[in-house]
Amino acid sequence: MGVKRVAEDVFKSETKTLGRIRHGNIVKLLMCCRGEEFRILVYKYMEIGSLGDVLHGDKCAGLADWPKRFAVAIGTAQGLAYLHHDC
Repeated sequence: MGVKRVAEDVFKSETKTLGRIRHGNIVKLLMCCRGEEFRILVYKYMEIGSLGDVLHGDKCAGLADWPKRFAVAIGTAQGLAYLHHDC
């Protein structure tokens, strides 16, 4: 099996899994599209931005206190645990 075929199988498997996920701490995959030269994933719009935006962008000022930072860390851990144990 060629490298390109393996990559295509992995992409199909990952998008199938991502399409089934329903968890409050994981953004929902709405659709995917692929062609010879591209792969596109469309996720639900996140009005407040991504986790990266919150942790590293202009919005990080909202995490000035430790209880909010702790809540973000717990939510992230719950999402990751769901991905690794329940998917």
